[in-house]
Amino acid sequence: MASDVKKIGLIAGNKLLPLLIAKSIKTNFKNYSLTVICFKNETDRRITQYADRVFWVSPGKLTALSNSVAASGITEWMMAGQVNPLKIFNRRNWDCEFEKIAGQVMDMCPHSILYAIIEYLQGYGAKFLDSTLFLKDTLAHEGNISGVEIGTHTRADIEFGINLARKYVELDVGQTVIVKNKTAVALECIEGTDIAIRRAHRLAGKECIVIKFCTESHDFRFDVPVVGMKTLYLLKKTKSAALILPANRVIILEKDRFIRYAKENGIPVIGII
Repeated sequence: MASDVKKIGLIAGNKLLPLLIAKSIKTNFKNYSLTVICFKNETDRRITQYADRVFWVSPGKLTALSNSVAASGITEWMMAGQVNPLKIFNRRNWDCEFEKIAGQVMDMCPHSILYAIIEYLQGYGAKFLDSTLFLKDTLAHEGNISGVEIGTHTRADIEFGINLARKYVELDVGQTVIVKNKTAVALECIEGTDIAIRRAHRLAGKECIVIKFCTESHDFRFDVPVVGMKTLYLLKKTKSAALILPANRVIILEKDRFIRYAKENGIPVIGII
């Protein structure tokens, strides 16, 4: 019956995560009606096939975003995906409301900006949910995910890298550290995980260990750590020694395919608590 339909909204950035959330909702949760707010020249247009209603807004236009939230009549929302940082940092893309928000935050770190936007949209009746809500089965699990064993030397590097990552991520400047021989080779900043991996390979060559992490207080309403096939292909190309993921705190896109490829290509993927 129509009265049993639950309405939910998704603010969708770029890359694959928003598309997978939308597909999961429409495929596995038939009693949900999905409204999606998309960003022009950012959001994958394929997402519209899973949406019952779609709004398109430009990055940096907070008024258009809040108007879309209000017009939808929906109270429960999720936020997933990214928007090109160059568009966010370009003040020419900002409207007056975004300018106001930017002036109120202590810094322009992604966490600070996204938290401020959520606070702003809550003023329009939006309640934001955990972005992993419909993708729990895709989260990295504890243990040897790919089934590929690691050596004693690699274990020592992993322990060093984890201790480094736990301190580094608290700075909110990136979610990835790359180590080799108990040395920090590369730390992810605004450039993203894959570029950091390439930089590490240029500096230290093969057998680097890539560690993805997030803070203990990470807000899963936005900026959820994600890894996918593109990163896995890069790990093979750079002959990285291992990929370390926080269990139950990072989404593995196309998880079955990801695990199968890692196993077939001898890439250790380890989930840690």
